[in-house]
Amino acid sequence: MQAIIDPSLIFTDINLSTQTDLFRFMADVLQQKKYIEKPFLKAVIQREAQFPTGMQLQDCGVAIPHTDPQFIKRSFIFFVRPQQPLLFHKMEDPQQTLNVSFVLLLGLDNSGNHLKILQRLMTMFQKQTLIQQLLSSANNATICDLLQHNLITTD
Repeated sequence: MQAIIDPSLIFTDINLSTQTDLFRFMADVLQQKKYIEKPFLKAVIQREAQFPTGMQLQDCGVAIPHTDPQFIKRSFIFFVRPQQPLLFHKMEDPQQTLNVSFVLLLGLDNSGNHLKILQRLMTMFQKQTLIQQLLSSANNATICDLLQHNLITTD
């Protein structure tokens, strides 16, 4: 399961203006690296519109978009921290929006890790020090290590 965190899928300070720009950027990278099937982009945009994933944490907004496993060739977690927060709709109230400071796009296959990863994400989101590190680190290797430790290797 360690291969799910790929350092080449960690991007910070990316200049993106909209949620659609974000999803296009991510799909382009994932397509080049052969992580996804071609319909992935349309599927993730549609799923986010139907089931928003924006969440307000104590100090920032985050989003955890995802789509059906049929579009995933290899499991991944894609981390993006844009230069400026992006507007997402709230998971708990889709009529409301929030500014999202980082996004964790989940591309999980049918291996049964979905619940475990989501539980670990919810635990991770409660760790203020960790969230501050993810918001401020300029080092992709550090972000990779933080995600690896908190999402994959802990039991």
